[in-house]
Amino acid sequence: MNRDEPTAGERFLNGILPENPVYRQLLGMCPTLAVTGAMKPAMTMVAATAFVLICANLMVSSIRHLLKPHLRILVFTLTIATFVTIADRFLAAYLYDMSKQLGPYVPLIIVNCLIIS
Repeated sequence: MNRDEPTAGERFLNGILPENPVYRQLLGMCPTLAVTGAMKPAMTMVAATAFVLICANLMVSSIRHLLKPHLRILVFTLTIATFVTIADRFLAAYLYDMSKQLGPYVPLIIVNCLIIS
């Protein structure tokens, strides 16, 4: 047996949390699922999440080669937090009622994006 391949026990333990698709994909969508009681809040949350994911990934992709490997997660987290703050302030300024309706779920986009990425 090749030592580079994980044993059956290692594969089993990795499948419980680190490589569990339900844990990684569905848990990240909890804030989005929480506001899907009506179409308007759901679409607003989708737009905010898409804005953050697209902008953060474009930004990080453009500067990835400049970053040391141990700084990437920090920069990625700060980038996501910056774009979530921009989205939250935009909602508070231009869609105040929707911002109040979404409440604490917009800042939870940070967790969503970190888990998805």
